[in-house]
Amino acid sequence: MNLLNRVVAACVVLTFSGVNLHASDSETAQASAKEGADMTFEAVAEAWKNWRKQPLDPIATMYATLGAWQDYPGDPRAWNPSQMNNIVFLGETEGKTEEKIEAYEQSLRRRIATMRADSRLSDQQIAQLTVLDARVMTTRIYAEIGELRGSEVPVPVETLWRLRDELQGVAQVHPDSEILRLAVIAFLRIADDAQPQVALEISETLARSNAPSVREAAAGKLNILKGRERPVSLAFESLDGRQVNLDQMRGKVVLVDFWATWCVPCVAEMPNVRAVYEKYRKKGFEVVGVTLDTNRKATEDFLKEKKLPWPNYFDGKGWQNKFARQFSIASLPTILLIDANGYVVFAGPRFGPETSLEQEVARLLGT
Repeated sequence: MNLLNRVVAACVVLTFSGVNLHASDSETAQASAKEGADMTFEAVAEAWKNWRKQPLDPIATMYATLGAWQDYPGDPRAWNPSQMNNIVFLGETEGKTEEKIEAYEQSLRRRIATMRADSRLSDQQIAQLTVLDARVMTTRIYAEIGELRGSEVPVPVETLWRLRDELQGVAQVHPDSEILRLAVIAFLRIADDAQPQVALEISETLARSNAPSVREAAAGKLNILKGRERPVSLAFESLDGRQVNLDQMRGKVVLVDFWATWCVPCVAEMPNVRAVYEKYRKKGFEVVGVTLDTNRKATEDFLKEKKLPWPNYFDGKGWQNKFARQFSIASLPTILLIDANGYVVFAGPRFGPETSLEQEVARLLGT
């Protein structure tokens, strides 16, 4: 019996084991149910083994996997995180043609819809399926964003507006999705890199969206885009009790550094940031940190160990950090470099090989 037949056969046993649960002999029924579950999950595990390398029928494998989860929702082998993550991409194993991938995604979404209506599933499991559906709807958008980011060819304006429309389509189904919010942030980043004025126009339209996730992502991006023409505001009390207010730092060049102790490139860059800070502080350069860590004591210990002299904002909310949300920060490291007028002159990861932080700071200070 080949692999796919084993998956189907196991699903048949799974179905009949449900009937056996009504047998008078409860022990026999339980044994039958366990046998069905064991056969099902063994077959599903085998189907997923080396799934990127071996030929398989993605739709049959997807149905068998989700069927096992649906019929045995409390089994510890169900809701496998790895399978949950990769099931979105399973359709790409079959030739990777657009037609086949689209057919797989449609089948997957229909299966998800069926499961979400099943009263046997818990609220948490329904929520997982909702996230999965949002991921299915945004996967190809993310893929295109990745291709555009790495392309040396200018991104057509029409492409940006089309992607905007596709994201709005997702918003009609998943208006509160965090997956969608992150997709909008990624999209607006490549739009800004390619066509800044168009990115501003698109951000303004998305900021009026009825979908909260889209509206928040766009509003955060607008805080940066419009910050190029008007002063940016940011005020807080730092971990060590210092009061920080960008409005009171006009006339200085300020680096707002979004970071975390677990972010390897963030930590690796700190000696360079400190060197620039020490060299240019007396000339009007300041650094303000915003940490996305969740453990206050561990963060304070880290700052003491590294002897970082600038103030840092901490609220313990991780990616839900107040200022990370305010500026739609979705990746680390991210910096905002603000000139003496309070305008954003750079927003993104660290500077590339052509321009260093020191060169930009020196230029803005006129030294």
